[in-house]
Amino acid sequence: MVVYKKGKEGSFLKTSSGKEINSPGFKVNVIDTTGAGDAFAGGFLTAYLNKLDFENIMEFANAVAAISVTRKGAKEALPKIEEVYDFIRENKD
Repeated sequence: MVVYKKGKEGSFLKTSSGKEINSPGFKVNVIDTTGAGDAFAGGFLTAYLNKLDFENIMEFANAVAAISVTRKGAKEALPKIEEVYDFIRENKD
């Protein structure tokens, strides 16, 4: 599997079987991008270890990164899991 982060544009995943997923980013007011990539990675691993499907894994990771850039700092900007699910529900197209 390969994951490519595209910043505010979202992210892309390609599995070993060739499945491709383009996951759009979320529109947020950016305050600080420190740790956004790490937030994405943490969100990805959390969703993967919770056995979400790939589409939801990518959406979850994008949401964690999006929330993190709306706050100052790195570790202190990370959201709680419930906050991520609320954010996704509130920001569905």
